[in-house]
This record gives sequence, structure tokens and C-alpha cells, in this order.
Amino acid sequence: KEDVAAIRVLKNYPGKFAGKIILSFKTPELKQEYRALKKLGYKIMEMIKEREKRGKDLDFEKTDEDLAKEVAPDDDELDRGIPTSPKGPAKKQEKPKPEKLDELDQPSTTRQNAPEPLFDREGNELTPESIEVRDEEEPFSDLSVQEDLPLEPLRHALTLQYGAMRNVDKDNNPATYSALGLRYAFNFLRMALFQRKNLQDMFTLELGMFYYTISGFSATDDSVTVLPLVGTFRYNLLVGEAFTFFLYTGILKNNVSVSAGTLSSNVETLSTTNGVFGGGTLIKIGPHWAGRLEFGTDLFGVGAVLKF
Repeated sequence: KEDVAAIRVLKNYPGKFAGKIILSFKTPELKQEYRALKKLGYKIMEMIKEREKRGKDLDFEKTDEDLAKEVAPDDDELDRGIPTSPKGPAKKQEKPKPEKLDELDQPSTTRQNAPEPLFDREGNELTPESIEVRDEEEPFSDLSVQEDLPLEPLRHALTLQYGAMRNVDKDNNPATYSALGLRYAFNFLRMALFQRKNLQDMFTLELGMFYYTISGFSATDDSVTVLPLVGTFRYNLLVGEAFTFFLYTGILKNNVSVSAGTLSSNVETLSTTNGVFGGGTLIKIGPHWAGRLEFGTDLFGVGAVLKF
């Protein structure tokens, strides 16, 4: 029931957007829902100018509201407010104009570079006397403010991964085994060192569990199941929205069981706890999807990542 703020939308995300408050009536509260009205601006103004050039035709009888309905809500050219007519001599056609077009020709009473017009929630235009415009609220401020937006807005990710995991054979020599795994990652800190528009960094905690079996490990008829648990700390360097390069370090613990009987001394060599480190890359293939490739002391793996 009250006006809260006028916001310039800087970037759209699925189900939400990032914006900058350019005119504040009161302080927005966190975790609250507000009704928002999207204002149509330059797109309609261009349509009005085109209508004037054509003269009296079928579109001339259309009102500004009719023109507004012809504009897609997600049109990238939409902006806030309708600007005043450009200064300088211009030839005007002698023909009747809708009332709202006459209002566009009126000189602005707000100071230079002030956002105009502004509207309340009912769509009524706010007069200059009813609002206070500060210098930092200029409508055409440098859009470099977008550099403060994270390249990776989502904090959670699940990875389904296939890898060649490193362990040992029955003689305690290095060996690799094919494994499937699932990882969960949480991005807890973003833009810690790099805050540029196309170069940012991010810190991530990740937990994962893998699964593989070994047949005939110490005897011809045995079957050994290994469940490696992996916890890693990851540093990510984001280069644009498409590529993420990362380094990781952490701990891997192998949990071993056999199909029958007890663990022999040979089988127990598989049950180890080791420190791991390595690196890799994420390649964006969709709004919420990425491909993953990594190589480390624990495995060489490829996988698919779902972000949410």
C-alpha cells in the first residue's frame, strides 16, 4: 500500500533480476514480497514518433496505451520513463494530437538529467514537487555498475561424474578403477579478489561420494566394493560467463567392503585416507548446465553439472 522504491533493472536471471535503486521512498526489507510495475519508455516513444511521421493512417487513432500493449514485456529496448521531446527546431504537422502527446511537448520542470517521468503504483505521474532527486539518481548513470554483478549468480550445484579413480592393487602398487560419483557444491564466497565484469573469482566447498567394484582382487571369486568419500575446498576463476577454471585441495577416504567373508590384509590396503589436490574447468552449455573436466591426484574425471 506504500511506494517503496524505483529500481532500474540491470540484468535478468531466471525468476529474478538484479537492479539498482535510483529513487528510494523507504528502505526495502529483506525477505519481503513487493508488487512491481514495469515501466515502458523509449520503445513506446519511438513508436509514437513513427506514428507522427506516417500522418493520419490506421495506427494514428491508436492511443499510447494501445501502443504499450504491442510491446513485448521482455523487450531489451524497454527503459524507464518516457523522455521529453528532443531539443532543437523540428517541423510539426498541423493535425490534432492526443492529449498525452501534447504533454510530451511541455517543457520539463525537473532539473537537468533528472529521471522523468516517474509514476506511483497506480500509474499516475509524480510531479517534481512530490519527489526529491539526488545526484546519484541520474537515469543515465554509467552502466559499469553491472561489473558488480556476479558472473555465477547460483550458489548450489550437483555434479554427476565418471572418473578413473586412483588406488592400489593387491600388491600395493598404484592402479586406477572406473567409478561413478555424485558431488554437491556450495559457492560460499564470490568476487573476493577479482570483481571485473568478465573476470571474477569464487570459493566453493564440495562434498562427493563415488562407487566402484573390483572383481578378483585377492581371490578369483571375491568382489570388493569401494565407496570413496571426498571433501574439497575449491578456488574458481571465472573468465566471462562461459569458462570457469579451478584448483582444489581436500581429503579422500576409501570405505571398503567385500561380498562375503571378512576383509583380508590385501583388501585392507584399499581402505586409505589421503590428501588430494588438482585442477579442472567448467564449460557452460546452458543457463543451468555445464560440462566438467578435472585432473588430480585422486582421479581423472568428466561430468555434467546442474546449477540451482
